[in-house]
Amino acid sequence: MSARTRALGRNETLFREINDYIADMSRALPPEDQFEVLCECDSLGCAQTIALTAREYVAIRRNDGRFIVVRSHEEAGLDRVVSEAGSYLVVERATGA
Repeated sequence: MSARTRALGRNETLFREINDYIADMSRALPPEDQFEVLCECDSLGCAQTIALTAREYVAIRRNDGRFIVVRSHEEAGLDRVVSEAGSYLVVERATGA
């Protein structure tokens, strides 16, 4: 695994931890109400947000290897798109990347 790939993974993990905190703070909302999370792409400069429901967030988080990114923020050759919904994609790191 290259140094760049490791750095990308650390960045995605940081955004995921922030989003988990946001989701925890949103637990009082009804499951169909939306809240905003940060794009979990590999760009440190990205500050775009994604609106989704608690139900959607929990479903995505059932797989630890998946990340939520704004459309077109997936990393070609490294990310595999698992699903698409509205303004975001759910991606996972390609095997061996």
